[in-house]
Amino acid sequence: MTYWSNLLKTGVGRDVVAMRVILSEESYGLAVNSFYANYLQRGASGPENQYWLNQYASNAQPLAGVALAFLDSAELYGRASQTVG
Repeated sequence: MTYWSNLLKTGVGRDVVAMRVILSEESYGLAVNSFYANYLQRGASGPENQYWLNQYASNAQPLAGVALAFLDSAELYGRASQTVG
């Protein structure tokens, strides 16, 4: 929080700081964790988490693409078929 506050104190606009927060690695990680919890009903393992953070770091996968990957995953389809019968 101090980092973000210091940016504001140096004259960086609130809109710029807000965008940086939204696009931060931490925000990306929180979103990925929510995909695991909400779509797959479990937490991510260490390697799974690292995979998605690597995707973020290399700009290989925007967050919308990650969400689609979860929605199109075999694991989610397997869970859905168990629920439906």
